Amino acid sequence: MNKAETQKKPSWIVRAFRSVVVFFSGLIVLIVAVAMVFGAFSKKDDPRPEPPAPRVTATTPEPPPQPAAPKQPEYRVITKYEMDAVLASMNQYQGVRESRIVQEGKTFKLALSVSLGVTEAEARDLGDSFVRQVKGIINDTQPTKTIGMGSFSYWVIVGTNGNKVLAQGEKWPESESIRWK
Repeated sequence: MNKAETQKKPSWIVRAFRSVVVFFSGLIVLIVAVAMVFGAFSKKDDPRPEPPAPRVTATTPEPPPQPAAPKQPEYRVITKYEMDAVLASMNQYQGVRESRIVQEGKTFKLALSVSLGVTEAEARDLGDSFVRQVKGIINDTQPTKTIGMGSFSYWVIVGTNGNKVLAQGEKWPESESIRWK
């Protein structure tokens, strides 16, 4: 008997095990090869030095400063809607032909144009009502019979279309009523 006849063929289990070992060995080699390729592209293992950072010198222009956000006023600004409401209300008074409101900071300039038949006392009453309505709509402390103190100044002028001034006055934040001139 020759040597080939005396050796037995490996069983199917051994052959299957050898195939699995060869398959996984090949898979491990493939994974290592892929890791080496991608590892070569990573910056962490790159042997080349980093480029130097740009130098800042006295001749390098500074970036322009960012514009500041628009500053909100420290006082209440009357809205167009509120202004229109007060003007419509004032124009309903008997004898009032036209009314105007201008706000400059914490000062309101109020102007009334009245008919020729309005007396000086009626003009002052209309001016008081005008200030009360503006104070009420902007919540500048609720007005009372004497108008009361507040946070704003009011300049009031009541005149006719013929440029005749019937009443002119001012009310400061710390005063209780309009000081008529």
